Amino acid sequence: MKHWATLSFAVVLCVSAAAADGQRYQLKPEDKNIFGFTYGSREGNAEYVVPFDKAYAELTAAHQSQLKAAYVDMGEGDEPPFPVGGLKAIYEPITDGQQRLHASGQFRADVEVNEHGAPISMAVYRSPSRTVTKFVSSVVMLTRFKPALCSGTPCRMGFPVRMTFAMR
Repeated sequence: MKHWATLSFAVVLCVSAAAADGQRYQLKPEDKNIFGFTYGSREGNAEYVVPFDKAYAELTAAHQSQLKAAYVDMGEGDEPPFPVGGLKAIYEPITDGQQRLHASGQFRADVEVNEHGAPISMAVYRSPSRTVTKFVSSVVMLTRFKPALCSGTPCRMGFPVRMTFAMR
């Protein structure tokens, strides 16, 4: 299994990672201010430097490079595993769940994805609570992934799941 450096996501809280183009993407749209009233809710939102709604192949070369940089020893013909349909597949149900969980704290885990794109195991290193661990693990283990590529061939590789839960 390949090893990676820290790749951070946030749920409800902004992250510190910087985008190559300076842009940050939100899972849910911004609040709209109409006639002095605010409609919509940013509560339960997630923010990251890569779009949530794009599959790996749809990401720009710069975004792909940012994701690959989180891995150690990622070669030119290598690609990390990635949720089919984009990061939204994982982070949307988790941000929705935060409305009920009311969690605060960091969540750190690695999910091992096999050469067919199926998650086969998950190691949780840090979690705000057992409830969060069970919930996030359930979401991630039900997610379908684009398998990783090692020298152009599908292979088994880890995918980091990093979030900071916060209450507003």
